[in-house]
Amino acid sequence: MRRAAWLGAQWIGPARIILDPLKEWKAETEAVNLGARTIEAVIIERGGDDFEQTTAQRIREHSARAAGKLEPEILAPSGMGSQVKEDVSNQPNDEPTQPKKPEKKQ
Repeated sequence: MRRAAWLGAQWIGPARIILDPLKEWKAETEAVNLGARTIEAVIIERGGDDFEQTTAQRIREHSARAAGKLEPEILAPSGMGSQVKEDVSNQPNDEPTQPKKPEKKQ
């Protein structure tokens, strides 16, 4: 039993130094969205935290913030693999419209 535990262990070194946090988080987000990395790997490398504990904490925080009307009940895709679970095809188009060019008189 102990041998199996040791053989299944994964060594995680010290966290990397982050020079430009915004660029590095965007790169991590893109890697997760492309399937090149997992959210679990990012969480472990960034802080050494446990994926299940971190996810459970994020669920509690989101529920509390949604109950307090501080954020929407369903979060829009913003990276790190998040997906919207509802059909949004009925929603109005929020994209800005381009002003129409005046027609030339002939």
